[in-house]
Amino acid sequence: SINRHILPAGDAETLTLRMSEREASSKMYCPTCNKFINLDYVDAQESTELMCICETVLCIRCKSKSHPRFTCAENKAIMDGDDTLLLEVARQEGWKQCRNCNAMIELTHGCNHITCSSCRHEFCFQCLSPWGDRTCSTGACDVWDEDRLLAAGEARVAAEENALQRPIPAVAREQHVQRAMLALRENEGCDHEWVRRRGYLGNCERCDYELNCYGMRCVSDCESTVCYTCAN
Repeated sequence: SINRHILPAGDAETLTLRMSEREASSKMYCPTCNKFINLDYVDAQESTELMCICETVLCIRCKSKSHPRFTCAENKAIMDGDDTLLLEVARQEGWKQCRNCNAMIELTHGCNHITCSSCRHEFCFQCLSPWGDRTCSTGACDVWDEDRLLAAGEARVAAEENALQRPIPAVAREQHVQRAMLALRENEGCDHEWVRRRGYLGNCERCDYELNCYGMRCVSDCESTVCYTCAN
């Protein structure tokens, strides 16, 4: 290119990129890092997803972040706040709305005690009633769904194995899972005493944030591991 002969290398590269950006018939920009992506060179018949250099997985059909559980139309409705379609998606997915601020909440792990991240309203995910001291204020709902309790126990033991850097033998592992489930059941009645622990600790048991560097461990009855935000 003649640009490289009359411009400094950095300027020539920038100009070439801008020309490519202008001439592309199909393009998108990564919503995470704003990187220009020339879709003229992407075979959409082979895959509708690609990974940006920032490691964000993208959907090249609707030019947004990947949304494996939803169609492009459903994803757009969620992003745009289209109430009719959003409520239909919520019904299908089992989401609930906070009665205080109407924020949509999905429960994929943890107990039925929900603290809305938008307004901090505490309520029961099952019946949406305000949360009491230790249980749902109606007294009619269980604190834990059994499947979620088992999954949370398994997650605790997996984090323990990761810290040990070895698997726990099958019989002992089952005992660890049962102990973890018992501790989780006691969580709502625990007067937490949080201590900072370093290293990879799995995911926060309340908000699912990945604890790559450190987390807060309860050294009282329940032995919960959460992020700093949830602990405070």
